[in-house]
Amino acid sequence: MKGQNLFTHLEGYGRENFTTEALAYLLESDIGLRRAFIGMLLKEKGSRFQAKFKDYSVNTQIQHGRDRPDMELISCSDRKAKVFVEIKTGSPVGDNQIEHYLNLGHTVLLTPHWYANPPKLKDDEKHLQPCREE
Repeated sequence: MKGQNLFTHLEGYGRENFTTEALAYLLESDIGLRRAFIGMLLKEKGSRFQAKFKDYSVNTQIQHGRDRPDMELISCSDRKAKVFVEIKTGSPVGDNQIEHYLNLGHTVLLTPHWYANPPKLKDDEKHLQPCREE
């Protein structure tokens, strides 16, 4: 991403991939946003797990067997510590898609507040919920 501006980086992406790549670009470009974002995702996790993400790398569209989460955040201090992010802006969540990602590690589903039919998941400690509407 170094040497590219936001617009050349995003050229040619579809809507959901555009959103993913825009977020990844911003996380790589703004340390304040980067810290706030991981803080929001990990606010319910213990401080020990949070400490692993003081610095982290951002990757998009990485294949893991048959699964490909939109984004993965990898701790720089513990490369096994990962958070997977799935972003939905309009398309539905695939059958068992989030459950598959939970098998990979800590997972969060980011959607607009009006998103219809988010999946019902059993209570799983790896399912991160950054925002809850009351």
